[in-house]
Amino acid sequence: MNRKTFLQILGLTGAGIFAGCKTETQRLIVPYVIPPEDIVPGVADWYASTCRQCPAGCGILIKCREGRAVKIEGNPEHPINKGKLCARGQAGLQELYNPDRLIQAQLKSDNGNFVPIDVELIVSDIAEQIKVLLKDKKGERIAVITELNTGALSRCIDDFISAIGSNTKLVYEAVNYTSIRNACKKLFNKSVVPKISLENADLIISLSADILETYISPVEFSRQLYESSDPNLGRTNLFIHISPYLGITGNMADMWIKIPPGGEKLFALALLNEITKSIPNPLAKQFCDGFTSENVATKIFIKEDDIKLVANKILKSNNPVVLGGISCDEDTQIALMLINYLIGAIGKNIFLDIPLSYSYISTDDEIDKFTDDAINHKYDVLFLINTNPIFTLSNKTKFIEALKNIKTIVAFSPVMNETTQYAKYVLPINTSYEEWGSYEPDNLTRNFMQPVMESVFGVSTTGDYILKFYEQIFGSKLKNVNDLYEYIYQEFKSDKGILEKAFGKGFELKGREKPIEIKLTASSVHKPSYQDDFENLKLISVPSYKYYDGRGANSTLLNELPDAYNSIVWDNYLILNDKFAEHQNIKNYDVIELSNSNGKLEVPVRVSRDVEYHTGLIVFGLGHQNFGRNATNIGYSPIPLLNKRIWEAVNISVNKTGKWIKLVSPSDTDLQYRRNIARSILASEVGKKKEDIEEINMYPEVKHENYRWGMAVDLDKCIGCGACVVACFAENNIPTVGKELVSKGREMHWIRIERYLEEEFFDYGNRFIPMMCQHCENAPCEPVCPVYAAYHSKDGLNVQVYNRCIGTRYCSNNCPYKVRRFNWFSYEHPYPTYLQLNPDVTVRDKGVMEKCTFCVQRIIEAKNKAKDEFREIVDGEIQPACVQTCPTNALVFGNLLDENSQVSRLKNNPRAYRVLEEYNTRSAITYLKRVIKDEFIKK
Repeated sequence: MNRKTFLQILGLTGAGIFAGCKTETQRLIVPYVIPPEDIVPGVADWYASTCRQCPAGCGILIKCREGRAVKIEGNPEHPINKGKLCARGQAGLQELYNPDRLIQAQLKSDNGNFVPIDVELIVSDIAEQIKVLLKDKKGERIAVITELNTGALSRCIDDFISAIGSNTKLVYEAVNYTSIRNACKKLFNKSVVPKISLENADLIISLSADILETYISPVEFSRQLYESSDPNLGRTNLFIHISPYLGITGNMADMWIKIPPGGEKLFALALLNEITKSIPNPLAKQFCDGFTSENVATKIFIKEDDIKLVANKILKSNNPVVLGGISCDEDTQIALMLINYLIGAIGKNIFLDIPLSYSYISTDDEIDKFTDDAINHKYDVLFLINTNPIFTLSNKTKFIEALKNIKTIVAFSPVMNETTQYAKYVLPINTSYEEWGSYEPDNLTRNFMQPVMESVFGVSTTGDYILKFYEQIFGSKLKNVNDLYEYIYQEFKSDKGILEKAFGKGFELKGREKPIEIKLTASSVHKPSYQDDFENLKLISVPSYKYYDGRGANSTLLNELPDAYNSIVWDNYLILNDKFAEHQNIKNYDVIELSNSNGKLEVPVRVSRDVEYHTGLIVFGLGHQNFGRNATNIGYSPIPLLNKRIWEAVNISVNKTGKWIKLVSPSDTDLQYRRNIARSILASEVGKKKEDIEEINMYPEVKHENYRWGMAVDLDKCIGCGACVVACFAENNIPTVGKELVSKGREMHWIRIERYLEEEFFDYGNRFIPMMCQHCENAPCEPVCPVYAAYHSKDGLNVQVYNRCIGTRYCSNNCPYKVRRFNWFSYEHPYPTYLQLNPDVTVRDKGVMEKCTFCVQRIIEAKNKAKDEFREIVDGEIQPACVQTCPTNALVFGNLLDENSQVSRLKNNPRAYRVLEEYNTRSAITYLKRVIKDEFIKK
């Protein structure tokens, strides 16, 4: 008997002895004896799918190990995001492994509580109710409200409601861009939200359009904005942001024009007026008549020259585009679309013949009509499909009344939420990572989704439920299919091999018909109206780049990501202008009461110079009452104060309550104290002098054999979005510790985005700089470790050996960059969250120090592959998680010993410098200064 067989028998015998201590049924854990053919232990499988954290439709690749999904990356072949992802996309797997997911169907009992019930009983009961309605020819009394789906599931639902004779299907999304659709309808007779491209634009004008955060397709826009950057001079296009608040988008703009909330309309009309002086058009002239720069500038507290400057820039540019954000109403969007038409952006940057999926969202008027009809008892059965309107509707009281007047409501949802509380039945559904499906972000792109692993909780999909209902009602199968995969196959009208190839790629591109010439079809337009009350304090709410419309609020990764406004975690708050707050004697963390005719809200304050004087800003997404353990009763929802169009500004009054709440931030300061950490440089100064001359080193050079790994960070491209932070968490099994421990300084971020106030060139804005382990050649942490847990590898990595570490924390004390993290506890991973843990990375225990490793597991994997193929590692082959996801390509990784590598070229860039170089740490990370265009600096 050999040693291996003996140990196998010994292990089974020991398991049998201990099994006798248990009385319940035993299940043996058996390793692969004959592994499945498609799984090689230790080797990752990748599956293409689609990100559904917002409607943009980015392509993703999901990494699976031994049958479980462990990491999401962008699909490098996908035309929208080209391999990049935002923070929400990186955190997507937390939706799959959400411990608050429903595992059983629920029935609301007479006392209002939900109790488990068999799914088949629900299907049977609903089918019988629908049969009775159909027998009486009352199919129109059945309605469906669904999230935005534009693929196979949407068409399956359409087939179902058509068969039962219903004509009520609503597609609900809080972020809907209805005003853009209405503007396109009135001007061009096309009710669409058009495809927008910034790829070749040399001038981007944004009126409250947060293109780098949540506007339509933010990852795509982030990539396009920086795609044409010059290595020496940074971003070559010109970007002007006009808005009441700065945000990530305004912070990266070349110029911010500060206007009061609601001032977008007047600015747009005055801008159109200026444009028509050079490009005459009767319709445009009629629409903006009387809105001169002089009149408008006085009303919205800006200089007349600001409007004229923007107009001149537009007229002198070769390829300008003007965009209006979610807060812009129909009149504003009409003015902007007329500008785009006059300057030739329609057909070059804005494509009305390529409607986006947003075009199919129901309008506010359609939602209102349904609500009124339901109150009048026009519906008996309602299907609510993975949507939560009660959280985002301002008239929720009326909508709740409507739901109470519907006899039977069936909610399809992976979790309980504010809306499912009013359903009679709740059917648990799979996430998009566990089901077959398709999604069409525009009419030229068809994305596919496939189950990357078995359903975590063994529940069904929405499509399969719909097919079951159909079969129970009609006694036959819809289109003779058994599940949604067969529905897609039948719909695809292709052989199975082509379909499987499309699923493997993750998307299919349809051929574009010959572009059509877009002409104005409107012969006249109404006279725009506006409210002249800009001196009042107004509240605005914007979708959150972390939580979007609130769907990401239960994610610990997103909650622990410091926001880019004030580096706050696990909360939102009211942002007030510093001068206004001083006038009202309001200070940071004061709790104030906001009130208007709609309602009241108590909320803590952060004072900032980055909002206009008459502006109060609350970022949307938190304040849930029922959405899981990490979202319920966390943060504040502005909904009680908002109007029907929740993104439009409303008048508010403020009153101090005398209360005080400490908002938690892992950052101690936003000042640099002359340490020159995050640097900027004027475009005219680039290349004139090199300030950071490397002095002669008295110590012998460290010799590296073939590689010295290093990174370059371009601060002209870093927008502070935090996608790298979340990617690092997900890749390296970094625990989230919660609000209380972050307040004690015990956060575990391997990367932090340091935010410093801009003090040199502007009187507003911030400088962002990602800070991680610098992998110093002369690392101060290494010589102080008494057990050699920190040492220098032959590849130039500053390595941490976890099983040597005894937790003295000397290394952390001696690190000038403060990037080492200590495990104060053994952090728990409740089921099923531990299924996401990366098996290639050790889970650290209590008492161990940890920090950035440059994703050493990826380096080792690439080395082994290159060795097997008898070659050197190719430049760009290794991408740490932060580098791989960065939407703007701000991070570059490679071999510093290779003079031709991109990271080596950037190290010698005239903008290059190393942080705290005076300490002679000789770090492996090079930073490139942000470039500021001379003409826009403060005088």
